[in-house]
Amino acid sequence: MILRVLGTTAKLTTEIANDGTFELQLPSKLPYQQIWFSLGEYVYSCLYANEELNLTFDLEKLKNERVYMLGEGMAFAGKDGAINRTLNAYILYNKKHLPELYKDFQKLKPKDNRYMVKLDSLFNLQRTVNSNFLKENRQVAKKIIESETEAYYNSKKISYLLFKNDELTNIKELQIPIYAITNESAEYMRYLYWYINNKKLHTKQDKLSDSVKFTKIDSLLPNTYADLVKMQVSSRDLPSQLQINKVLEKSVKSKWATLYLNEENRELTSKILKMQNLLVAKQDETRNSKIGKYLKSTSFEGNLYLNEAKSGVELLKSIKGAFPDKYIIMDLWATWCTPCLSNMPHSKKLQLQADKEKLPVVFVYLCTDGNSSEALWQNKIAELELPGEHLFVQNTQMDELLTLFNGAGYPTYAVIDPKGGIYTQSINFFRNINLDRLKNLIKD
Repeated sequence: MILRVLGTTAKLTTEIANDGTFELQLPSKLPYQQIWFSLGEYVYSCLYANEELNLTFDLEKLKNERVYMLGEGMAFAGKDGAINRTLNAYILYNKKHLPELYKDFQKLKPKDNRYMVKLDSLFNLQRTVNSNFLKENRQVAKKIIESETEAYYNSKKISYLLFKNDELTNIKELQIPIYAITNESAEYMRYLYWYINNKKLHTKQDKLSDSVKFTKIDSLLPNTYADLVKMQVSSRDLPSQLQINKVLEKSVKSKWATLYLNEENRELTSKILKMQNLLVAKQDETRNSKIGKYLKSTSFEGNLYLNEAKSGVELLKSIKGAFPDKYIIMDLWATWCTPCLSNMPHSKKLQLQADKEKLPVVFVYLCTDGNSSEALWQNKIAELELPGEHLFVQNTQMDELLTLFNGAGYPTYAVIDPKGGIYTQSINFFRNINLDRLKNLIKD
């Protein structure tokens, strides 16, 4: 299942016990956390966890008909049961009555001079549908439904203000009540943070100081509201995130925020310690250093190098020369690139399968130093426990390789065969490549 936690997502999985039951422990206790839940190929539903939610599945019915949001093969119970039934019914109702609304939002561009007029028109349609649904369902979940709609509206409005470089006289115009932690509310809080960061912090030094940011947010927003927005200050680097949280701990006013940070900091500390242990490895003097300056080998079969080539072409030749009889799978990535990072667990799985089958394949990961650092690069590799050959490469050389591979940005993938042929269309995303497809790839 995919769990929404204050603007970030976490994927949780569990095994079903012999008696047919399962239990998932959520990493934090927050009000009405949105969970996109799947049960194999049988169920896909949206859950809202607050106090107590019990799910019951009828496998025989599910085999006959898959459940999408609601269906006969799944039942909600517990204190949160009724509101979950209603909110899933709302999703289906919305899709039925406004099937093209999402596409209409996608077509709406901030450069359009009538952007706000069109935006208001679209959301008035949504508000009308909301009103009709709530009348039919005795106003159950009214606060959450209306709040989520206004959160999405304000996200679009703030996006437009930032595009136009406009600033409202009173920031209260952008404030709405939040009753659930969902995709819409998380996006709204993220946009509100960006608005404050861009419009209320006027110097580069202020924007770089977490304590200044938190003080400014506190001066503009009510306490609970401010705590939610301050939690949008984040870093993809775990040690950096821990440092942000240490400053944030002194700033939050809400008890739930303190408890949340305590839980997250314990988890971050544990992950950082694990990363540090994984990166402590003996030097392997026999390691192939043709592809760069050798740094270390890890316990998860990762080999780390710093690029020493003067050009992208020279780097490519050195990689090819280091693995003359192998198919080379190249992954050009960045530490700040979300699609890059989300595909790496898939490439890791594929790499382990290929190693087990003893396929003549080597995975080479080239990370740009643009807007990154050597420490952040190593931390990401350790966090993912990603095996393979890893090079930290200067941005100029990476740009040269992107041009050579006709890559539009990160991630970009390429396959080099033992004869030196380069194929840039073989891999779109690793999540679309399984072992059989890889075997076919190295046959062709």
